[in-house]
Amino acid sequence: MNEFGVEAPAAPPMWLTDVYSKVDMAEPDDAIDVLFEQVDLLLEQERFATCNELLLAIDPKRLDTSLLIAALSITLPAAEHLPNRKQFSASVEERIRELAPERAERLLSGLR
Repeated sequence: MNEFGVEAPAAPPMWLTDVYSKVDMAEPDDAIDVLFEQVDLLLEQERFATCNELLLAIDPKRLDTSLLIAALSITLPAAEHLPNRKQFSASVEERIRELAPERAERLLSGLR
């Protein structure tokens, strides 16, 4: 909590920095592997609050289309436990419309 009594956002996990680095190095498959491994672990352990906070920490502008779709896909089964997913999904949709406007509807189908 900060001096104003507002809960400070948690620092992004170190592995998320690794995901961003792999995207920057044009290694999207490796980035997806890290994302899936880490988020799957959180969900498997029912650490929904941590996963929910993670959705606020992810910067959609630092991910490519594949990673954005991967993040929506891996969190879809737990959507009812992740209230921040709705906001995250809207951010992802906006970003995908920037990156691939002609494919946005098809890519997002069933993932909202």
